[in-house]
Amino acid sequence: SINYEKLIVTYTEIFNKFLNEEIYATKETINWEFNIVNYLAITEGQWLPIHNHIEGGDDFASIHYLNFKNEHQNIRFKNPINFTPFVKNIRPEALNILDNKALDNLYLWENFKFPVKEDDMIIFPAALDHEIAVQGPTKEPRITISTNIKIK
Repeated sequence: SINYEKLIVTYTEIFNKFLNEEIYATKETINWEFNIVNYLAITEGQWLPIHNHIEGGDDFASIHYLNFKNEHQNIRFKNPINFTPFVKNIRPEALNILDNKALDNLYLWENFKFPVKEDDMIIFPAALDHEIAVQGPTKEPRITISTNIKIK
């Protein structure tokens, strides 16, 4: 059993700021709750298949990178925009010119990754499909904590 007591305090502060300062709402304050749903340690040869966090009726999910080294696989998101599979055929010139790591250009690719480093946290819509590719050789496990956030 893992004691998440200190993380719960930190996550509460982070999520409160996110939901009440970054999200446009019709109310001055948003009520919400969160659950830590996963502690994941991935080592060589392991992966996490494509999935999302919508089944429980959650609105957002987050990943906190506790141990993340250069050789570790980052989370890969599947772009929900339905034209992305065709961009490589319709506009190959644009894809060759535009930076595929620039956040403003992510809408053009079928899959995308946000640049992250150890101790970063990303918050994203719970309905967004995502996966972790097969982990290659590493001396340390890739360790993350996942949460689900529900607006009440």
